[in-house]
Amino acid sequence: KDRSSGTVIAYNWIEGGARILDLVEGEGIYHFTTRDVRYRKTYVYGNILQVGEQGGIIHYGGDNGNSAIYRKGTLYFFNNTLYATDSRWRTTTFDLSTNDETAKIFNNILYREGTSKFQILKTHGLAHLGPNWISTGWERSRDNFPFEGELTGTENLIVDSTPPFDLTTFLLKADSIAENTGIPIPSEVINDGHNLSKQINTTLGSESFPLNLVQDRIINGGAIDLGATEIGLPNLPDQNLPDQILSVTPSQNSTNVALDVDLIIELTSSVEFNWTTGGEVQLYKSGVIEPIWTYDPAGAYPEANPSESTPDSNLGSNVVTFNIPSLSPNTRYYVLTGGNQNVTWARINSAPWVAGNFVDPQTWHFETGSDQVSSELNYFNWLSNYDSSLTGDNASPEADPNNNGVKTLLEYAFDFDSPSSSVDNMMPAFSISDDGTNKWATLVWRQNSLASDLIYNVEYSYNLSEWFPINNKEIEFIQTVLDPDPDEDSSAILNQIQVMANEKLFLRIKTGIIIE
Repeated sequence: KDRSSGTVIAYNWIEGGARILDLVEGEGIYHFTTRDVRYRKTYVYGNILQVGEQGGIIHYGGDNGNSAIYRKGTLYFFNNTLYATDSRWRTTTFDLSTNDETAKIFNNILYREGTSKFQILKTHGLAHLGPNWISTGWERSRDNFPFEGELTGTENLIVDSTPPFDLTTFLLKADSIAENTGIPIPSEVINDGHNLSKQINTTLGSESFPLNLVQDRIINGGAIDLGATEIGLPNLPDQNLPDQILSVTPSQNSTNVALDVDLIIELTSSVEFNWTTGGEVQLYKSGVIEPIWTYDPAGAYPEANPSESTPDSNLGSNVVTFNIPSLSPNTRYYVLTGGNQNVTWARINSAPWVAGNFVDPQTWHFETGSDQVSSELNYFNWLSNYDSSLTGDNASPEADPNNNGVKTLLEYAFDFDSPSSSVDNMMPAFSISDDGTNKWATLVWRQNSLASDLIYNVEYSYNLSEWFPINNKEIEFIQTVLDPDPDEDSSAILNQIQVMANEKLFLRIKTGIIIE
């Protein structure tokens, strides 16, 4: 059961319970949750849900009778695999409490084993169905109560009696009807940070399933597959690859290794490469359906410049090299090889990439990210990039060499773009709002997400002489991340704190440098 705000349930294997998911109102905290925009959106995706004698499976809305504080939002339920074995005479999949609750249901597999009634809704709620595989004999709603809701999109259902997945591993069967029949994840979901980039490694079975073993999900066809797993995706090792990192370069001291270099991939084979019509090398970015780069024998991307090198007995009898344009940081990529190349292994031949060995005979992957940073960002190496002309007293965190009224320490803490950045756009912003019941003080500020030596403390006061930390449990507040990357360069986080302010109240944010 969940009564929180901003609920996300992703990449889990869940079994049993009176209801497998009970997503209801925040009782004692409703005066906060009902003001939080995240309370109105709930995300459930990439899960395996195995249910038995529940009768009801997913409840969304509320249960205490005060519908004014119910969720009154949207449940996004997509790319889950539901396996119901309820032998009772009725199973209700979605119980939406009122018609103010909406469910968007797409790309799922909803399999009911047996002959019990399999009903999508109970009596209320607005539900729209995208493509979903569902067992034969499904019904709209309970047949023993009036239905006051609305169900649309039933024409998108794929109805069959034979499950499209293996009942032990939950992997799709070969040539499954659920393969390549999903729709792309809607932009409204992606913009909230939910792009279905992972999936459970199900091959171990539920009893021995390690909760941290989640692998990247790669779309292996023209469209995403229905359900929690993608067909044909090889089982990949743990994300951290502790035993498979080959090298990280350059090693010189720097604030951040530049990623504007081309990636060079060398594929090596024990025999001469034999490119066939179906032979190609494709580069996939995690969570992106289509390959972001492809080389095929027809030369669709001649800039790849594949070239054979002199045979090397340590590498194999033939090596072919591909030059791939620069890629994004903090992202995992996969190189998939197909056709008749007879590739035995691959290696990376360009800094600053983190490389991993072959996972299986036709898949090789690497990642960019924190391993590329050879030294942590602190005030002084930030300053050398921000304004290298500053020396002596002008380089002090307490100085204001550009005379904009802001100490350099604050320009560092709030991630100013440059000494000429607009102070109004970069400094914290304070506002007061009234929701008709309470007044709220809101503080929004930027936080340098790369800095390793900064601390931030939000404090409040009633008289400007005594200040108290915001988290001293004497005052009610809501803290949220408005934007995890407002500049789209991974350098800052945009934070917000809201405090109930029915009496005079002052807020401030203090920041300082940690001296070790």
